[in-house]
Amino acid sequence: MYYRREKQNAVPQRPLAKEGAKRSPNPQAKPQPTMSTNTQQSTILKESDAYQNLAQNTALSTDTINSLTSSIDKLSIGDAPVYTVTQEARLTNIPTDLNTQHCMSQGDMGLEYLQAKRHSLARLQAEGYFLGLSHMTKDQRGGKRALRDEDYLQTPTTFSTTKRTAIVVDCEMVGLVGGRSAVVSLSAIDFFTGEVLIDTIVNPTERVIDWRARYSGVSLARMRRACASGEALRGWKAARQRLWGFMDVNTILIGHSLDNDLEVLGILHHNIVDTAILTAEAVFLPTSHTTRMRRRWGLKPLADELLKRDIQVGKGHSALEDASATRDVLFWCMCNPYLLQAWAGQNRVKEEKRVADEKAKRAAASDAKKKLAADAKGRRHIKEREPSRKQSALQTTTSSDGYNDGYNQASQREGWHIAPTGYLRATLSYE
Repeated sequence: MYYRREKQNAVPQRPLAKEGAKRSPNPQAKPQPTMSTNTQQSTILKESDAYQNLAQNTALSTDTINSLTSSIDKLSIGDAPVYTVTQEARLTNIPTDLNTQHCMSQGDMGLEYLQAKRHSLARLQAEGYFLGLSHMTKDQRGGKRALRDEDYLQTPTTFSTTKRTAIVVDCEMVGLVGGRSAVVSLSAIDFFTGEVLIDTIVNPTERVIDWRARYSGVSLARMRRACASGEALRGWKAARQRLWGFMDVNTILIGHSLDNDLEVLGILHHNIVDTAILTAEAVFLPTSHTTRMRRRWGLKPLADELLKRDIQVGKGHSALEDASATRDVLFWCMCNPYLLQAWAGQNRVKEEKRVADEKAKRAAASDAKKKLAADAKGRRHIKEREPSRKQSALQTTTSSDGYNDGYNQASQREGWHIAPTGYLRATLSYE
């Protein structure tokens, strides 16, 4: 019964067509629409709803479109991926090259981008961030830090009326005893509004042995003037308290290699977006958060390649200038995801070539070292065998008159002496 019921309910199968016969089209089947090239490119651009909403109501001029096209063409070289889009897609989906005003007007979308780009604890640990004693790595246990372990504190959770959603932070340091560093200048900018929250000099509480004026931009004379006018903060604790006045535990801190800044400020914070890590991840596409990046790009080359801006020129760096450049680099990455991918593809090719060249150099140096060792071993072996060779040569050497050494030695024992001319003469001995 079960078999019959199954046969009754079975769906009738369509007979197979003979080999070589043409299959007739199904009149009930709906024709599948074919996508044109422009539609496909537009579909690729619409894969991210965040970027689509971020770019709504964006009007671009013809000059901006042409400059964006030339930028994409310049970035697509070698084996790097080429991202080409139509003008219609650019008009509706991509903001201007550095349209920060439009990105700032889309505050909610910008916040979603920052929240999505926050680094995990594993990534921060792999890149050298100190996140507290409970998150210490093996390298951090034996390494030196700017402060004592008990000086590092978590960001307060209390709500502040002056709290900002996202802050860009940058510090400059000087050298202390024992190779440690101390904060000497602090700058903080509101990421969305661009308001300068802090721009001050910090007077270290410990003796400075290296002002690093070439990098910090602060000399002893400038520090004395700032202290005399009352503009300098007293120590890193005062700098940390000033920064905490604008943030809490939910604030997103933004910086370039921010681990160094948080270390000298004694701050433990987990909501972080680091532009050095962000750009490195775009290049290397890591599959694991526990592996350290092979390389991180500095702020100066990033500002030069992405923003076409020359920073850190003149005598010393400026913390405010670096914070502003970091903010613009992150805005550039936010507003130009496809240009970021093209830049990353270009640098990926360069990095692969650089790594291959370094491997070839190491292999050549290793081969040369092995060859030198083999040559030295051969020379040492020759020197060790030279005495035995000389001894055997003396035993087989023939004298000038045709008598060998064995005959000479026998003649000497019999009392005869071989003259230099080759004639034999008797050696008389009187006893």
